[in-house]
Amino acid sequence: MLRASRPSFAALCGLALLASACASDHADEVPLYTCDPVPKGHPDRDMLEAIDEMGLCGSSAVDMGDSYLVEGDIRVAKSTLTDKQARTSTLVSTANIRAVTVRVADNIPNNGGVDDWRGAVQGAIAVWNAVPYNLVRLEYVTSGTPDIMFRSDLGGLPDQQAADATFPSNGEPGGDVAVNLDFDGDAPLTDGQKLFLAVHEIGHCIGLRHTNWSPLGESGAVHISGTPSSDSASVMNGGTAGFEFAGLSSYDALAIRLIYPEVVTMNVEFTGCSNGTPRMAATWGGTLVQPTIEWQLERNTNGAWSQVYRGTGHTWTFSVPTGTSLKLRVRGRSAEGWSLYRSITRTAPGCNTLPQ
Repeated sequence: MLRASRPSFAALCGLALLASACASDHADEVPLYTCDPVPKGHPDRDMLEAIDEMGLCGSSAVDMGDSYLVEGDIRVAKSTLTDKQARTSTLVSTANIRAVTVRVADNIPNNGGVDDWRGAVQGAIAVWNAVPYNLVRLEYVTSGTPDIMFRSDLGGLPDQQAADATFPSNGEPGGDVAVNLDFDGDAPLTDGQKLFLAVHEIGHCIGLRHTNWSPLGESGAVHISGTPSSDSASVMNGGTAGFEFAGLSSYDALAIRLIYPEVVTMNVEFTGCSNGTPRMAATWGGTLVQPTIEWQLERNTNGAWSQVYRGTGHTWTFSVPTGTSLKLRVRGRSAEGWSLYRSITRTAPGCNTLPQ
């Protein structure tokens, strides 16, 4: 909800938490990247678990001073693992977040005037859909029962509360956004102000809390590792009704990528030896925004990446001499383009340690 007034007013807002659970709809997915849990007694356990929350392997992290080297070639600055933005305690399921329908109810005027929110809602959908490397995909509809409905509050909200929204529940997006068509004494909102509000309320519906939830006196938020607790440019700040939309902040985009990431997974296993040389099997898979069209596997030789495989398969076998390190990376392509890479490095053991 946005209860704050225009920039010239002082007001606060808050939302009640609802509950849901994350789930996957891909029964045939390759299991996630095999990663040992962070030991309970590890002195950097909080930091390494924050790396786990980013979709990386915290237990693989090597302390490099002001950063960690993760999975062999990914550098994560320690400064990004402390203060964070926030989300609800539960999120929209993987199955549902990729196909969220949004509609404006008939009790909001459809005349192109100042009380018509259809353009703002469609613009907000475009804003969230434009964030790359995440599973969130919204669709504007004009009939039927949507996942998220923008409706008039019919006089139910206080004068200085511009809108409110519900949070995700039972794996579904928050389904209701109430808009105060008489906000601030019925002063008209500009298109940019309505767009700000629509982006903000959809953010709540898919699980984002106020970035400044703590100064607002709110509670129960879940920190998002890798994002700051203070971001003056965040569209998810509370107390911002009447602000003109100027784009998502970089941390708004990062937050949505962190809580709804495209998942590319890779696992490697040394399966035995052939003629005295260890064999390594690489297996990959994952969940992209849309069905995967193909995968690309690359290896690094003397600092240069080269393609090993490109197609619809999910496994490849290498011969790796004992003591030699093999660095691999894989990515998937959907109709929306290539995902980020998943990288992994492994060193071949001696044949005496492997099945013969």
